[in-house]
Amino acid sequence: MKIHQKILPLSIIVLYIMMMIKTHLPMDKVLFKVVYYPVDRIQYFLGFNQTWMMFSPNPSRLDSLVKGEVEFSDGTSVIFDFLENNEKSLSYKYLKGEKFRKFSSENLRQDNNKYLWSDASDYVLRKIQKDISKQPVKVSLIRYWNETPDWNKSFIKHGDWKENYQNHTFYSKKVD
Repeated sequence: MKIHQKILPLSIIVLYIMMMIKTHLPMDKVLFKVVYYPVDRIQYFLGFNQTWMMFSPNPSRLDSLVKGEVEFSDGTSVIFDFLENNEKSLSYKYLKGEKFRKFSSENLRQDNNKYLWSDASDYVLRKIQKDISKQPVKVSLIRYWNETPDWNKSFIKHGDWKENYQNHTFYSKKVD
């Protein structure tokens, strides 16, 4: 095997090892920030980034999601669920769907990310219009949230819809 045929496999191995040990390094140091900059870009692009917050002593008990609602000129409306990807194939779900779920539940719903809301509502409109030929007049984004109860007191099976979700329309946009 020639040297150029060994570079790609070796690069992948080195990248993987660097991603594995990253969590054990003091990433606030300038040297590590500089060395890990390209690794971080690749890791985020591939979706391999995972903070340890979900495993921390106090993981978040907030169960949240975002849905889009499109209202039409005839008075009807349709809900777009960013979690629709759960019904797709396994490969679609993990290559694309989980990124949308994570994006909507962890980023889109937050008030400090208002700059995302207009583009997200345009995305909802595009996805809905592929299936429906009615004239849309308004697109809204709705937060749903619920605090997960102590599992020792009340067990809720994964995938079951909890009846006591609160909701709030946090963004609306008229369609031209």
